[in-house]
Amino acid sequence: MSVLQAYVLPVRGLHTGRHEYAFTIDDEFFSSFPDSPIWQGNIELTIDLDRRLRELVIEFSFQGTVRTECDRCLKDLDLYVEGEDELLVKITSDPDQVSDEPEMIYLFQEEAFLDLAPFGYEFVLLAVPISKLCEDASPPSEC
Repeated sequence: MSVLQAYVLPVRGLHTGRHEYAFTIDDEFFSSFPDSPIWQGNIELTIDLDRRLRELVIEFSFQGTVRTECDRCLKDLDLYVEGEDELLVKITSDPDQVSDEPEMIYLFQEEAFLDLAPFGYEFVLLAVPISKLCEDASPPSEC
């Protein structure tokens, strides 16, 4: 079984209300994404899914460290990352209702599962600073 399989959540038959899921994002998770600039990590991810009549509001909250390399000296370093992001999922049966809104995805009523792994990966990746330097590492060091 793939490590990413745990992030595939059942949505068909899910009763309305809040549902909470907790995950630990680790090295195996990052290695599942080809060309990932992060190869190691230890991140606690909490997903709060609010099931409504025709939509899902999914809140991602995470904190932990990721291993990457310094942009200046290429030394391995651990960076602390944290963040909160939200994903809106509209449930529809009409393909004509689908639009290109960047903060929303669409799920057809027939679909039974929603894969949240790519979104968790993207949110963690976006939390990594553009400039990654040794002095920003945990603990800080010098190049």
